[in-house]
Amino acid sequence: MSTAYSYCRYIVAHGKPGEASIDKEFISSQNDRFVLHGSKGFEPGEQDNLKIVRDFIGHRRAMPDLKDQLHAVFHAGGRLLETGAEDLLQSKRNGTLENVPVIVVLTKYDMLIDCMERTLDEASLDDEEFEEPLKNKAEAELQDTCIGPLEQFTGSDIPTS
Repeated sequence: MSTAYSYCRYIVAHGKPGEASIDKEFISSQNDRFVLHGSKGFEPGEQDNLKIVRDFIGHRRAMPDLKDQLHAVFHAGGRLLETGAEDLLQSKRNGTLENVPVIVVLTKYDMLIDCMERTLDEASLDDEEFEEPLKNKAEAELQDTCIGPLEQFTGSDIPTS
């Protein structure tokens, strides 16, 4: 995202909820037809932003001009199946979003690798030998805690990759 949107490095919040207005347009300097609207995200137990996002999606889907319509919902984050993310996926599943794709991007893989590295007991291996079991353990954890639950929630009729 930071390649397409040079502002990203200035608005990313670390360790706290981000500040954003979903109505503000961020237009890519590389392609002025690539427009992003950011929300505050979905914090556990928080419902106000979920309503803001739902209303925005409904409003944008009904816009008469193609350039103003919603073309995709992009969800990125470390907490995958919080209430807000589940609501977005359910909207896709039940047909509310019709042909608007929902793109889920799993982030913080580097943190998963760090965690796996600390818990992997392979002290006798050198760095090169350590990489394979580390990668395998991280991939298994990613499958168990992220990809598997996502595929289970979305069902077999929604493509994942």
